[in-house]
Amino acid sequence: MSRRSLVGIAVLALLPLLLGISGGSPSTLGYRFDRASAPYVEPVLGWMVANSASKILDSGEGSNSTIADVEQYLDLANRSARLSRASWDSAASGPARSAALSADLLPLRSELDSSRPKAERHIQDEVSAALLRSGLSHSLAGREVVFPPVLFRFESLPYLLVVSPRDRIQRATTVLLRPRLTLEEAEELENQVWGSGYAGIVLPIGGLGVYPSMVPESSDYRWVLTTVAHEWTHQFLALRPLGWRYAFGAEGDNRMVMINETVAEIVGKEIGNAVFEGERPAAMAEQRRSSGGSAATLDARKALSDIRKQVDRLLDRGEIDEAESFMENSRQTLVQQGYQLRKLNQAYFAFHGNYTEASASVGGAQGDDVASRLRALRKASPSLGDFAWRVSEAGSYQEFLRIAPAP
Repeated sequence: MSRRSLVGIAVLALLPLLLGISGGSPSTLGYRFDRASAPYVEPVLGWMVANSASKILDSGEGSNSTIADVEQYLDLANRSARLSRASWDSAASGPARSAALSADLLPLRSELDSSRPKAERHIQDEVSAALLRSGLSHSLAGREVVFPPVLFRFESLPYLLVVSPRDRIQRATTVLLRPRLTLEEAEELENQVWGSGYAGIVLPIGGLGVYPSMVPESSDYRWVLTTVAHEWTHQFLALRPLGWRYAFGAEGDNRMVMINETVAEIVGKEIGNAVFEGERPAAMAEQRRSSGGSAATLDARKALSDIRKQVDRLLDRGEIDEAESFMENSRQTLVQQGYQLRKLNQAYFAFHGNYTEASASVGGAQGDDVASRLRALRKASPSLGDFAWRVSEAGSYQEFLRIAPAP
């Protein structure tokens, strides 16, 4: 059995930690909403055990995959996504057309499933190599290894129910929901949360840092690489002081969640871009030339930033109803301007405000402060590994302030 397989087997013992299973006491808010969402909950633990075993066995076969295998998979994923959308849109054209497109999709899905293992293996190897070069490794038997090993699976991702108190913006708890949840089911859950005196929102997620990580099928190679590295960072931090609170679901201090997410964003982007640049230098150069972002995206971020600041002011004064009316009126205005927001409430900001590197504009003043401190720490660090190891020592917000002083 290979060294990588042995390391992977050791990780199986740490699955509950990497998953982030809390005690689940009946007195906790998480338990309460887990029970309320029971018909829609995604059973992640069984998926983890089954896929961890298969991924470890697959990694023991050795790597014989190349970028060509990834290119083939990305092409199939793109064709599958286009055909799936066409099948959905063709419903208005009658059942015959929809059935024909669905039939065309079946052999394509079979090809996609067959090509997936080699594509995953190549991406795992490339991300692992980039992490090693960046200093994000452990010494094991005189050899530098990435721990936990980079393992992920292309999957249909669960949805996430985010719950926040109404009188403040705080991620009180989250519940993983099964993939392909209908809009009616999502709104039913949100109404149940509202009836319990909280704000809730059901959102799609871009990746899930269980073990192995869940990553949605995508034809965007740079995004896939970034997401794989982002989710691996959560697993790495789960074994360090910074991630312990997050891993065990101790999200009472929203600042620690914010730091975890921002560190994962920074590491994910840097590793993803490094691998992408090495394999697609021409495409990377074009991306850098156009990396400023569209005016529409920047306008949306500015609008959400202004909305968040006003909501914070209203909630600080105890004006909950006024804050909620303001968010709904603002949402309708954004929709009229072409920005598709199904719901805008405290839970929306509680979730998106944690990703301060990508969306500091919706994170409030605290999010801006965390992002600026982490950017300054990364700039002052000689390597990405030095940055991640240093900040991972922060077991509390006060320790974080000491490690990452204001720029």
